[in-house]
Amino acid sequence: MSARTTGGLGLVRSAFARKPTWALVGSGALAHARTDHIHTAELEATAVDRQVLRACVEDVMASLDRHGASLASTPGGAGWLHVQHVPVRRFVAEIVRKLLALNAWEPFASAPGPLALAP
Repeated sequence: MSARTTGGLGLVRSAFARKPTWALVGSGALAHARTDHIHTAELEATAVDRQVLRACVEDVMASLDRHGASLASTPGGAGWLHVQHVPVRRFVAEIVRKLLALNAWEPFASAPGPLALAP
């Protein structure tokens, strides 16, 4: 399966104050990029280690449980994380998977930096 390269978004390496930054741009801008760049669809196609993903998701969920589960509850007293555990876990897994894929991309791994929306 090949990654879709039209439409969508991409990441382009840029610099701010001589520090690496990464700009999230429309994929049309990638055709003109002269620095490291990748379509987000290509990152989506990147394989990640399932055991690492599972361990990272467990760590995030444990932190959420420790630091945020008691912040809100239902009228019956059930914590928000208990009630919303499945969708929260899926969302966390999706975000962690994207971050692991981004970290596996050599240009980003060698020069990590903040992500910013391009104007």
